[in-house]
Amino acid sequence: MGEITERAMASRVAFYRNYRGKYHLVEQIFDEAIAALLGSTGDDGERPLDRALGRVL
Repeated sequence: MGEITERAMASRVAFYRNYRGKYHLVEQIFDEAIAALLGSTGDDGERPLDRALGRVL
């Protein structure tokens, strides 16, 4: 966590105010990347990853 917060120029307290942990951060980054890739606005409240997987499965 130290390297992540250092590179983001944020304190650990600020990080944990927004994320449960580093895997939560990775999940959010991945969801946002998938949404951008699919051109999704997310207006329906469904998470982009869930929507993408629903199309595949």
